[in-house]
Amino acid sequence: MKRMTNIFAFAAGSASALLTIAAGPAHADTKVIPSTTICQGGTAGNFSVSNPSFTKAIVVNCPIGRDRTDAVPVSIQVSVTDNSSLLTSDGNFACKALGVTRFGGHVSSGAAASTTGVNAAGTVLTLAIPAGPAEGFYIINCKIPRRGEADPASTIGSIRIVEADPTN
Repeated sequence: MKRMTNIFAFAAGSASALLTIAAGPAHADTKVIPSTTICQGGTAGNFSVSNPSFTKAIVVNCPIGRDRTDAVPVSIQVSVTDNSSLLTSDGNFACKALGVTRFGGHVSSGAAASTTGVNAAGTVLTLAIPAGPAEGFYIINCKIPRRGEADPASTIGSIRIVEADPTN
C-alpha cells in the first residue's frame, strides 16, 4: 500500500510539473536602452546624458520605438542620478512619457515623476504611461537639473521599457 501511495504522489507531482511547463511563463519584451543612443539634448558622455550647466536646467527628449503598437507598454522606467545638491526651484529631475503619432503629432502625456533631493547613487523613476496612439511611439521628456557649484553633473543613464509579448 505504501508503494501505491508513492506512485500516486509521483504521478501527481509529475502532472503538476507538466502543466507548469505547458502553460509556460508570462512573456514580456524588455529593453534597457542607453540614454546616449536615443536622447536628444544634453551632453552625451561615455555612458550617460548629462547637464553640465551651473546656471539652468535643460530638457531632453528620448524617443522610444515600440514592438507592440497595438498596446500600451507594461512599464517605462528612467534611471537617473540627481547630483543637484541643495538647489532650489530647478533642483530635481522631472520626467514624463508623451504619446506621439507616427506623423509626429503629440497626443497624450503621462504625469511627471520626479526626484526629491539628491541621490548620487541613482534612482529609478517609474513613469505614468498615457494611452498611446495606434502605430505611434513614445517620447520620454526629462528636465535635467543644473548642477551646484561643487557637484558633478546630473545624468540619465538608461530607459527601460517593458511591453507585453510582442505578437504583431
